[in-house]
Amino acid sequence: PSSFEDKFLVNRLLGRTVVVNERLLEPLEARLKKSKTRPKPEVLRTALALGNNSVDQAVHLRQEHLKSVDKLVSARKGYSTREHCDDVLAMCRWDYEAALYVLNNETEFDATVHEIMRRNGLASGVGFPAKAEVQWEVAQARNDKAV
Repeated sequence: PSSFEDKFLVNRLLGRTVVVNERLLEPLEARLKKSKTRPKPEVLRTALALGNNSVDQAVHLRQEHLKSVDKLVSARKGYSTREHCDDVLAMCRWDYEAALYVLNNETEFDATVHEIMRRNGLASGVGFPAKAEVQWEVAQARNDKAV
């Protein structure tokens, strides 16, 4: 059976989770109560979205997320705070390699995103794609040239 069989219609149509089942937030939070840090609601939603609305997968992804933040902080050797690494990892949809690329090339990355948004008339912040989407696309492509 398809993993999207019993999910929301929009999730089935897109073949990925974009709508999180809000009823799963409480069981997920209960499973994560033992962790040292209390996750923010947006972290829980991201874990559920990336885990296809599965609490078990979301718990595993949250654990991997924490390990990735630790690895990023270590890789940056004091040049980035834990909070900054966590923010970049969130922007990169918990993709460690993309986040490491962004952190190691922040100046070029920001210039590329700015140039793409300026060239496409998106610098005003109005319209689609949003800046976060452009950032994700640039990080995913590991592209430091505004092409």
